[in-house]
Amino acid sequence: MTGTFSSKNSDQNDNKAFLALAGEAVHEINNLLVAVAGYARAGMSSSNALEISGYFKKIRECVTQAGDLSKDLLSFARPSCGEKGDVGKAVQAVVDFYKFKSNKGYAGLEWHVAFSLPNVDISTTNLQLVLGNLVKNAFEAVEGRFSPVIRVTANVHGNEVRIDVWNSHSYIPPESMELIFQPFYTTKLHTSGSGLGLSMIKRLVTQAGGKVAVKNDPAGGVLFSIFLPVSLQSES
Repeated sequence: MTGTFSSKNSDQNDNKAFLALAGEAVHEINNLLVAVAGYARAGMSSSNALEISGYFKKIRECVTQAGDLSKDLLSFARPSCGEKGDVGKAVQAVVDFYKFKSNKGYAGLEWHVAFSLPNVDISTTNLQLVLGNLVKNAFEAVEGRFSPVIRVTANVHGNEVRIDVWNSHSYIPPESMELIFQPFYTTKLHTSGSGLGLSMIKRLVTQAGGKVAVKNDPAGGVLFSIFLPVSLQSES
């Protein structure tokens, strides 16, 4: 009886937390829609082509931010389906997606995946979502820096798979370390991000029985590490 009650109580708490989060998200999206309406009215009343172009740019930024927010909220709510994930496939998919930024000179992108990594208890799709957000954040963090580098590595450590995403030029203030995984908290300035990315990452990784760590590298840059238990099916 106790275990059943505890499980239901946990589910109820999760639902309440998500409803509160959804309420905040709706409020944020409404603010963006109000801003879009304001920019549209200003653009319609202007006869200056440069001003009108600027208003359209602001509208596009608001729409992008609202879209990111809604997608991240859906990802945040997505339950774990018990699927097994292929780490190598997930890393390769994310690297392939972001190669264009590296090729265009945004940052050097390096990656190394150990041979024949075991599967983990998170779907390949969700793992790609986790890694994609971390790599996206890394590119944003080093934007405009001189010769930045982003490195993704994956290896086995005991009964865990460890995935690192490191960038060479950013820094997280100590007071922000415990806050960055909270919904809507961000250390970024002038960004279209939703503030839900790291919260979503922690939720998906925790659901899979893993953990997320972050630290400032003494040699420079920031290191995010994901630790995921090896799937029991892999061991068998």
